[in-house]
Formats: sequence, structure tokens, C-alpha cells
Amino acid sequence: MIVISDTSPLIALAKIDCLSCLPRLFEAVVVPPEVHQELSAKSGEGIPDILRMAGDWLEVRSPKELLILGLDAGETAAISLALEKKSARLLIDERLGRRAATKLGLKVIGTVGILLEAGVEGMLNLGDSFERLKAIDFHFPHELLDDLLSDFNLHHNPNG
Repeated sequence: MIVISDTSPLIALAKIDCLSCLPRLFEAVVVPPEVHQELSAKSGEGIPDILRMAGDWLEVRSPKELLILGLDAGETAAISLALEKKSARLLIDERLGRRAATKLGLKVIGTVGILLEAGVEGMLNLGDSFERLKAIDFHFPHELLDDLLSDFNLHHNPNG
């Protein structure tokens, strides 16, 4: 399965040193040119150089047609591209973008979902990753991360 990503999940995963999970979880990681441009423009100022970190596993593909959704350019392009690739998952965190994508019937996953999947696959220590996520400017309730970790440990930790 391929994943088509918006900008902010890639930034969050890079900031907590979990970006390398993406090519291990998906056969292809794709961004539209608008997201590629946002990543290039945001490199520095506390944001890692994701394009350099990704190397050759991050693919850039243009949607054939851009929808008019009232979202930012990266979100709009990512949703438009995901609609063309029906079997793809859309990696997006912003609430309005997720809501629009869900209404359009897309399979949506966010940064936290990626971390949970990587934890299930044994790619990372989920507790450590959630703690790093809490330390950055990621808007997700810390209590909910703690609850997710407790549930994860109950079901996936042999010592839990």
C-alpha cells in the first residue's frame, strides 16, 4: 500500500526521529509537489531537512486535477492525489483536512496512527516516541497519548 502525505506529519515524524518508519510501513511514500515545496521552504528554523533525510524513498507525484476544498495548498493537493489513488492511505493531521478527506471516502491516518503501527511492528519504542511527540509543538492531548500507550501495552507488551 502507498501513503500520500501532507506536510505536517512528515515534520512531526522527523522531529521525533521516526521518519524512517514510513518506508518500512508502506511500499511507497508519495507527496504532491506542493508538499515537496513546503518541506523545502520549511527546512531550517528548527525543522529538519526532511527531503535530505528521506533520500530516494520519498516520491513526488502531481494530481491530475486539484479539488477546491478551502484548505491549504499541500492538504488540497495531497487529498486530490489520494482520491486518484483509491487504494492509498492519506497521512494528514489537520482536523479540517482529515474531515474533508473522510467525507470524500479516503482512508486517513495521522502521525499518532503511524507511531502505533510502527510500535505494533516493533520498529520503535512507543512510549519513548510519544514522550518525544509531547515535547514538540504537536497538537494532540497528552492524556490521550497516555491512554493509547496504556492500551497498546495491554495488548502488545508481553510484560503488560
